[in-house]
Amino acid sequence: MSRVDLDALAPIRRHREAQAERAWRQQRELLREREAAAAAARAQMQATREQQAVQREALYGEHRGRALSVCELNAWNTQERRLIGELAEQARALQALDDEQAQQARHTAAAQQRLQGRRRDLEKLSAMMEYLVEPPSDE
Repeated sequence: MSRVDLDALAPIRRHREAQAERAWRQQRELLREREAAAAAARAQMQATREQQAVQREALYGEHRGRALSVCELNAWNTQERRLIGELAEQARALQALDDEQAQQARHTAAAQQRLQGRRRDLEKLSAMMEYLVEPPSDE
């Protein structure tokens, strides 16, 4: 390869490296957003669990020590099922967020590998250009 060829390749390689870096930064930012969303969902789910524990205790205290009619028992059962359903829905949403986060982590890792490859390409080009500039030694 001649010096002219290498000079023509240099801006292309720098441009590709810059593109890969931008893509990696973008993917990394998306990963951080997904991590924050999953953390917020976990906190919300924990708060819901705690709130539901208080609600269950209140329901239990309301009915403790007395006979319940079928209607009251059905109402209590309905409230319990609603609480369980809310938690199950939050758990499904959290699982979906975790899956998105894992997928984004894979995209981020792939973007980082592409960036490293582009940097290696640029380093190789620089080394080849330096080699052509150095005068041959007669040792």
